[in-house]
Amino acid sequence: MSIVSGQDWEPVVLKKTNTNKNVNTKQNTKQNTNNIDNMDVEIKPTVSLSNSLLIQKARMEKKMSQKELAQKINIDSKIIQLYESGKVVPEVKLMIKLEKVLNIKLNKKKSQ
Repeated sequence: MSIVSGQDWEPVVLKKTNTNKNVNTKQNTKQNTNNIDNMDVEIKPTVSLSNSLLIQKARMEKKMSQKELAQKINIDSKIIQLYESGKVVPEVKLMIKLEKVLNIKLNKKKSQ
């Protein structure tokens, strides 16, 4: 290797520092579980199983692919896939579009 003039290259040495703390592991694990119990868990809303099945069955009865349905309501086909799998809650506007295209009635309650 040749050294380029004007540049200082020094080797970097990484050293592992050993921090010995006298910690009782049983006590530490109890504290960790208490911390986990006290944390707020965010529950993501999902589509009710009835809505996701309704969307899927109605689409299949109309002999439409997810891509065709997505094109009719001007969204990405991946979103239809997420609705049918129950991973995402559709917005009310999209639910209305789905109802019109598929001729179905969906549950629009926020708590599904």
